Amino acid sequence: MTTTTKAQTTTILEESALQTLHYFGYFEHALRVEEVHKYLNVKASPAAVETALNCMLKKGAVSCNEGLWALDEAHCSIREKHLKRNARMLRAAKVMGRFIQCFPFVRGVYLSGSLSKHGVTTNEDDLDFFIITKSGRVWATKLLLIAFKKVFLFNNEKYFCINLLMAEDQLELKKHNLYIATEAASLIPLTNPSLLREFWEKNPFVLNRFPNLELPKKHSKQKRLRVFEAIIDSTVGKALERSAHNKFKQHVEEKRKESGYYDTSEGVSAYFPESVEERVLNHMSKSNLKDE
Repeated sequence: MTTTTKAQTTTILEESALQTLHYFGYFEHALRVEEVHKYLNVKASPAAVETALNCMLKKGAVSCNEGLWALDEAHCSIREKHLKRNARMLRAAKVMGRFIQCFPFVRGVYLSGSLSKHGVTTNEDDLDFFIITKSGRVWATKLLLIAFKKVFLFNNEKYFCINLLMAEDQLELKKHNLYIATEAASLIPLTNPSLLREFWEKNPFVLNRFPNLELPKKHSKQKRLRVFEAIIDSTVGKALERSAHNKFKQHVEEKRKESGYYDTSEGVSAYFPESVEERVLNHMSKSNLKDE
């Protein structure tokens, strides 16, 4: 590789790193080297990313503190301040994820939202879960989970927020933009990592946007004895799905906000009344940085 080629590669890598830090700057969130590497839009090694970051640090283009990188040094302090909070909530999420996996029709549970990026900063932050269900049972699954939350958790959202469910045969995302790709790439598998790999492969725009994303290894599907699920499915499964679907569609229409994101199709349940998608994309559109 010639000196000129190396310089061009470094420039592209630095621009991509700046773009990544600018994105997370909206959330006042600093990143570790491996996280910058993960969310780059160009293929690179972790070592090359660290070298590029150090070059930018010397130029005064970025800040670094305790292994955390950001465009604003204050964002490094914010994340450092909440490291223990995120570690504690991550432990709780793992326990809750395994619990949710035991519900009928649940095929995979994945951590999403702020905690999936280690960005929780307040006591009000929820545990957000993305759940993949058996085909044709998205709404029955949601009904059972909501019923549990209302009865046993007194409708508390803090440790049981399920804003997105998708059927295992309908994993294609309908919206393709940087925000959606980032949310998809940041998912943490709490159960069934192989199904997360399948989800990413069904959405190649995510892998194209983040070429350094590491896919979970493929594992053979484990057959589990689901007696309760089989009883529900063979007796009231279809009726329960139809009834739950109608119930939640009506609920969404009553609660719908103009700025939110909703999907009440047969294989997808998405309910994000406080979505920041539009604001984040506006934040990125104001950047002078290139987004290759």
